[in-house]
Formats: sequence, C-alpha cells, structure tokens
Amino acid sequence: MEPKRAVHPVILTGTVIWVVAVCFLSILKDAHAAVMWVAISMLIAGAVRAAAPQGVMPCVRGRLLDALFLLGSGLLLVLLAPWASMPMLS
Repeated sequence: MEPKRAVHPVILTGTVIWVVAVCFLSILKDAHAAVMWVAISMLIAGAVRAAAPQGVMPCVRGRLLDALFLLGSGLLLVLLAPWASMPMLS
C-alpha cells in the first residue's frame, strides 16, 4: 500500500489565498466577475492536470477524469456566468 502524501504547504496556502480573493471579489465587485475567475482557474487547473507530469498536482482520481471534470466544469461556468448577477426575484 502506498503511503499517503500531504499537499505541499505552498499549494495549500495558494489555494486558500485564491479562494479568499474570489470571495472578496464577489463582495466588492459582482458575482459575474467572481464566477468568471473561478471558471478560468478551473480551466487552467484542467489544462495543467492534463499536461503536467504525475505528482505536480494533488490527485484523488485518475489524470484523465480530473482533467475532463475540471475542463467541463470550467466551460459550464463560463457559459452560466452571465446569469450570476441577475437580480433576486421577489
């Protein structure tokens, strides 16, 4: 059995900073910009996951499934982002 590997502290810190930045962006600017940032970051992560050698990004599943899921989810968010800033219906 392979020993568990922890996520590198730099990757973990960068991820936390990115999530906090996107949350502040959604509060200070608008939801559309925040959703686009998340979508673009998912597309970049999917491309890196597909192209980078094994062990660069933390993984739970296989590389192909991770890359397809990240790229598909990012594309879906790009397509749905215009509706993120719609006013509430009352």
